[in-house]
Amino acid sequence: MNPRLPVQTFEVGLKLYCVKDGKLLTLVRPDGITDLPGGRINVGEETAPFQDILAREITEELGEDFKYELDGKEFVYIVKNREPPLLIVGLPGRQVGGEITLSGEHESFEWIDLTDERLKDHKHARGIEKLRKLV
Repeated sequence: MNPRLPVQTFEVGLKLYCVKDGKLLTLVRPDGITDLPGGRINVGEETAPFQDILAREITEELGEDFKYELDGKEFVYIVKNREPPLLIVGLPGRQVGGEITLSGEHESFEWIDLTDERLKDHKHARGIEKLRKLV
């Protein structure tokens, strides 16, 4: 008989890995930390498709005018330097129209070349590595 393995508890987040001309869209929070568009699943969204939850987050963070398209290649990784750990579903895509209008959650944005060394220290470096293998 196999003993039962311990169960981990995670929060779940969805991030848009938006690439345009070989550059990744990154956001800067008011505390100076760089981030990616997206966020966590809200109470009541547990059974909603990931694409719908991401669409809500993108509208909140980048504005109603920003249009994007997902490429259908999802990947998963864990951010462990927090409690509880955060399981991230990365959803690669690209901007197909509109302009970015930031909410108060972020103070600026930047398109950073996927080969830029700064991405090695990014909060979501694990996901960026997975993205590089897909593009």
